[in-house]
Amino acid sequence: MRTFLRPGTLPIGRFNRVSTGKSGKVSIDDAPDEVGAIERAVAEAGGRNAYPRLLLSWLTAGQLSLAGLRLVLVEAWTIPEWPASHLTARVWVSIFREAGFVSDPPDLRPPSEPLTVYRGATFGRRRGMSWTLDLDRARWFASRSSLLTGRPVGMVFRSSIPPESVLAIMTGGRREAEVVVDPVGLPPIRRSDAT
Repeated sequence: MRTFLRPGTLPIGRFNRVSTGKSGKVSIDDAPDEVGAIERAVAEAGGRNAYPRLLLSWLTAGQLSLAGLRLVLVEAWTIPEWPASHLTARVWVSIFREAGFVSDPPDLRPPSEPLTVYRGATFGRRRGMSWTLDLDRARWFASRSSLLTGRPVGMVFRSSIPPESVLAIMTGGRREAEVVVDPVGLPPIRRSDAT
């Protein structure tokens, strides 16, 4: 099923929107019932890879507030293996744009200048949504793709991402120093010389 959502068209708000102030920070206290319901639904649906589809279902049904979305979006992206394989990039970008910049830890501010980021991937997957601030982590991802295929296909790519294309920064949790980007806004991507 290919679903396309335009930013601003998700029917968020069956529950009340929560003002998050200038920092954009929300806490579990802002939407505890929603967060708990989503966590139970994920467990009942078979686990972590169900998270993206359940999130989309809740959003399109209008059953998730903006505060709830901001609280669960980081987990919906980081918990499943290969989140971009569960929803299209367009849908993910729409969800991230609706939520606004999110981060882990939650107190990070959106960038105000371009970020230099790296991606370990095959040539055909170089324009993906997941990048990292850590060159060594990108090298690891490049070698991982080689391990999966049995031949040396992974490369490290480098780009300077404009701030408006940065959807999330996640430096906690999995410790991947992940930067989620809108791939439409990616400037030219170069193979990193430091592979």
